[in-house]
Amino acid sequence: MPEWVFGGALLALLAGLPVVLTTAYVQGGRGVGLFASFGDANSGAAESGEAEEGAEAPGGTEPIAAPRAGVAAAPSVPPESAMARLFTWRKAIGGGILAFALLGVVTAGYLVMRVTGIGSPGTLVAQGVFQAGGQVVLADFDSSAGESVSGDLITEALRIDLAQSPTLELMPNSVVNAALGRMQRSPADGLPGDVALELATREGVEGVISGEVGRLGTSIVINARLLAAGTGDELASFRVTSEGEDDLIEAVDELSRRMREKVGESLRSVAQSEPLEEVSTRSLAALERYTTAVRGHTRGVISAPVAVRLYQEATEIDSTFAGAHRAIAVTIGNFGGDQEVGAQAIRAAYRHRERLPQRERLFTEASYHLHTGEEGEAARAFRSLLAIDSSDVGSAGNLSHILSWEGQYDAVLDVAEGFDIAESQAFTWNVMVSQVALGRDAEASAALDDWEARAPGFPYNTGVRAMMLTMSGQPDSARALLRDSPPSSDGAARAWELYIDGVLRTRAGELDAAAEVFDGSERLGGEVAGPSLQLLYGLPTPWSVGVIEGDSARAAEEIEKLQREIGWEELSEHNRGYGYHAVAWAMFGYEDRAQAMLQAFEPLAENADAGARDTARFAAALLAIRRGAPDGVAQLETAAEAAFCARCAHLILGRGYELADRPDSAIEAYERYLEHPFFDGPTFLLHIFDPVVHEWLGRLYEGQGDAARAAEHYRAFADAWDNADVDLQARVRDARQRATALEGR
Repeated sequence: MPEWVFGGALLALLAGLPVVLTTAYVQGGRGVGLFASFGDANSGAAESGEAEEGAEAPGGTEPIAAPRAGVAAAPSVPPESAMARLFTWRKAIGGGILAFALLGVVTAGYLVMRVTGIGSPGTLVAQGVFQAGGQVVLADFDSSAGESVSGDLITEALRIDLAQSPTLELMPNSVVNAALGRMQRSPADGLPGDVALELATREGVEGVISGEVGRLGTSIVINARLLAAGTGDELASFRVTSEGEDDLIEAVDELSRRMREKVGESLRSVAQSEPLEEVSTRSLAALERYTTAVRGHTRGVISAPVAVRLYQEATEIDSTFAGAHRAIAVTIGNFGGDQEVGAQAIRAAYRHRERLPQRERLFTEASYHLHTGEEGEAARAFRSLLAIDSSDVGSAGNLSHILSWEGQYDAVLDVAEGFDIAESQAFTWNVMVSQVALGRDAEASAALDDWEARAPGFPYNTGVRAMMLTMSGQPDSARALLRDSPPSSDGAARAWELYIDGVLRTRAGELDAAAEVFDGSERLGGEVAGPSLQLLYGLPTPWSVGVIEGDSARAAEEIEKLQREIGWEELSEHNRGYGYHAVAWAMFGYEDRAQAMLQAFEPLAENADAGARDTARFAAALLAIRRGAPDGVAQLETAAEAAFCARCAHLILGRGYELADRPDSAIEAYERYLEHPFFDGPTFLLHIFDPVVHEWLGRLYEGQGDAARAAEHYRAFADAWDNADVDLQARVRDARQRATALEGR
């Protein structure tokens, strides 16, 4: 039903109330009750005046009795007045029936006009100018309302709402980007209305939605248009007004509702909406922003930076909103962003935890312990949540995250037993990487199939599968997938796709080409998520030069170049990545620089995240070994035991043991590194070293006199680097020759 029907019914009731009250007053002396004016078996005399004592009843039956002694006679009623004749119960009730009948006729007429396409109520589908289920292109909304009300925020919020409509289909971002490529335009330049119209015409879709946001006094006005592709004719226009920024999401919801209704979606479908997320906040506006961010980012229709901005708006409305503070920290931790903002957010969430229900409080505490590197405490909190509700997919997914990084891959699959992991992208990821680590590649691929069927538009889908293929020993398939798939429209996801391309090239020994690709991922990562992600995407090249090629001097130049590119000196201290720099300098043999980074990190350590603390501990241990400290190896082993990333620890342990001249221990560490090819995000220590670790193991086994194993690892390295850069082919030939010689023993 149209939304105004209830209001119309209420208005009819309010309009009839004075009539009812007046009728009751006028008729008050002429009978009591609803049926008084229609006559009553006990009040017939009241209609014809006062009865005579002893008068005969009509029809000559028994006389009407006179009042008994002690009983008052009924008061006399004057003859009917004009008011009494006008305001009768019969007319009042009849008028009410007529009003509601009229409302019914108007409603029926509206619905008939809507479905037949007559007049302004007619839908575009009924008018024949839009096909049900037709595809449309959503252009970027322009904004003149200031930075706090950006056009991309309105665009993405509208995208989330319209994605729920069964009557129109938004063109996926991946398809838009591919079309922009054919138009020789960059997705980074956005999609203004005129470009969107040209794109829609090229692709043969139904239409384009465009619009703009502006201010009118203190109000925010959003104008939108649905244009026909090809002609550019305006099929419908819409305007909604928000009293301020707090009401902006509600205004976008109203805009979406009007669009869906005008196109021709059923009124019941338009009226239906998902319930908001079940998190604690005193503000509905804050909860709406939180829900928009959670669902939009999970479904891949808004980017991580936009999600963070929505979470921040929620905390500005309700500063005690622990769930939104936590979401800021988690999103920045997973997808990049200002590390200082993330650290402040998780501390704010922890401060406000006491007011939360038990489940939310435990979840917040677990997230805080993950940030501080207390993974055991975090795991206990998630297990407590599962003890409360064994079907809690969020807690199970987060517990699986901890277990996978700790190298407990079988335990991850045990936790996942009985869950529909495709409900959660994070849970799917944790199970999939654990299956790859255990060599269960077919099961990992099936898990991704299930997720992609649920979320075909998730911007990371191509990258996730490409990385899975890479780490499961299918590099050619991974390259083909990246080559043949349209680039992701999400900037952070596209940066990761470039990073994966760089990983593939590094593992193949194509280090020159890899450096160029990593440069691209570094720049894009910086554009979309800030210097922290730019740093992570920029570090593979210096590590490749310093560790894989063994050129420490050039590696130092690469780090200095990276610092210039990210504006390292201008960054806040929390965003400088002191721990990452310290371990790099220690690995390359620059002891003084490593020490300087550790000293700068020391006052920040208490509030730093787990990754920064882990890298700082490894840097201190490597520095101690290089300086000949007697407890250097003990420091290294302690750092490895405390590290969240078990596989990363095995790699650094191996390098440290080699520095300490402990070949047996180095062999054990490297073998454990290769045993389980676990991977995650842009953690390059997990991704780029597998082939060269084979080379190192060949050398170590040869030194220990184990010819068979040495030959096996030399051949694995040479096969991986078969098409390596020309200047690296000497290493490949040497490995093959050594393998042949050792096999002949």
